[in-house]
Amino acid sequence: MDKKVNYYKVELHSINREEDYHEIKGKLIDIINSNSDENSGLHIIELNDEDGLHVIADIFDYDKEYLFMRLSGQKPTGSYIQRDYKNNIPKAVFDGKSEEERGIESYTYAFLKYETGILEIVNQKGAPNYKKINDLFTKYSDNYYLKFRPIPNSNGIDLIYGKKESSISRIEIEVPVPNADALERIFGWKQKEILDILDFQEDSLKAVLELSGIDRKKITDDSEKTDKLIDVVKGTITNGVRKAKLRGKINGKKMQDYSFFDENFTYPVSINTYKISDGRKVYLTAQELIIQYKSNLEMAYIENEDLLKMISDRNGE
Repeated sequence: MDKKVNYYKVELHSINREEDYHEIKGKLIDIINSNSDENSGLHIIELNDEDGLHVIADIFDYDKEYLFMRLSGQKPTGSYIQRDYKNNIPKAVFDGKSEEERGIESYTYAFLKYETGILEIVNQKGAPNYKKINDLFTKYSDNYYLKFRPIPNSNGIDLIYGKKESSISRIEIEVPVPNADALERIFGWKQKEILDILDFQEDSLKAVLELSGIDRKKITDDSEKTDKLIDVVKGTITNGVRKAKLRGKINGKKMQDYSFFDENFTYPVSINTYKISDGRKVYLTAQELIIQYKSNLEMAYIENEDLLKMISDRNGE
């Protein structure tokens, strides 16, 4: 399962000023030790929403070099059913139990490196987002709160340009569709047909051009060709282009997206959700998934540490 890690620079604030982010560790340790329920090494804190549904912080590691946690948000059980696949008979989830007693949750994993105050987040749609981490402070600390600054991928394309062993597998450019004439030239559609169907209000439509190799082949496979292609794309970008990015890699690292514009820094990870046993797909247990997320977030931080320190101006000093 492919996931995207998002990065934030975390700031610690008091009522009147910004504090040293190195103090986050000590304050989090105090909050967790004083307010969590501990179960076999897992520290659990409630961060419930006003709508009555549960939001829970499951904290796996917090008192050494980093915070590793899971933010889980309860989903209304009426949105789901359970089914016995031996007879395909459905029934309600937790039949007879109220939402206050039991629930189904979606989750987000977070990894905060204390030395740099850099936060990694792997989101799941509908799950609590990174801002919920601040509730540890707003609910359990009177004087402090956190701010999260997305780490920009400023001039991201420069991270691959001029580098050794670079290659490109895909280029994608997004532009607004200006009018029916343009679509008629590109697709051969008749103007009246287009006007009857599509809404041509300003900025209501877009066109995405993607150039990629067949059968996952690379477009370029050496540094010289990669740089030349980047120069060509840069030279053709006009003010009408909304997005332009390429997927490539350098120095044998994993393929990732590099933007021609200022966008926030991300990094791809692959979370294994199953293993093959005796030729059959066996889905990982909850504990095995925790290990998967932790190892991937640790790896993502290590691989990008120098770059993250540079663009966030956080050297850990």
